[in-house]
Amino acid sequence: MYRRIMCCILAVLFLVAQGAVGYGQQMSSRRGLLDVVRDDSPPRRVVLTQPGRIDWIHWGTTTETARRSSTRSGAIRASLPTDRRTGSGLTAFVWSDGKAAASSSTTSCLHSPSGFRLTAPADAVARTLTLYVGADHGEGAITAHLSDGSAPDYTDISLTNKEGAIYGVYRLTYRTGAPKQTLTIEWKSTGAYGSSGASVVLQAATLDRAAR
Repeated sequence: MYRRIMCCILAVLFLVAQGAVGYGQQMSSRRGLLDVVRDDSPPRRVVLTQPGRIDWIHWGTTTETARRSSTRSGAIRASLPTDRRTGSGLTAFVWSDGKAAASSSTTSCLHSPSGFRLTAPADAVARTLTLYVGADHGEGAITAHLSDGSAPDYTDISLTNKEGAIYGVYRLTYRTGAPKQTLTIEWKSTGAYGSSGASVVLQAATLDRAAR
């Protein structure tokens, strides 16, 4: 009798464990989202300081540091190449909560022949990362990837100018199927025109909760 009771208990525990594993697999296989819209007419002026904004960051005031919010999360991370240099872009960026300067306005940006890599946190909460970029005498190639693979990668190589600089804005709305994941963006130069060489331009990025 005792042995029969123990066998029943073990059988129930086994079924519960199987159900828990199945539930965990179902949760981890939730479909993610990676929806990207490109704007080929960037605004002439952007106010980075906005109510409810998760984070913002601006590059180009110097080659060594970035201007970023003093009150936000520091969620946007960037890997800057050694071949970067400062330049002047199309859009003027304005803020009133900067860490290095309380308020400022600048059209500065960073140029790099090799490109840039950015990351932002990702989970089941939908966010929108807005990226202000450009390409100079060449082609800019963007790749966006969610670390859990819950949505297909996004790639685009159509931001091109053979005779000078061109600027664009990418708005990436995303979420993942699992918690504690990462959105990774590569912004690189893939083609050069003319003897001066090509580079891609990085101006600014903002991170917000996605509009419902």
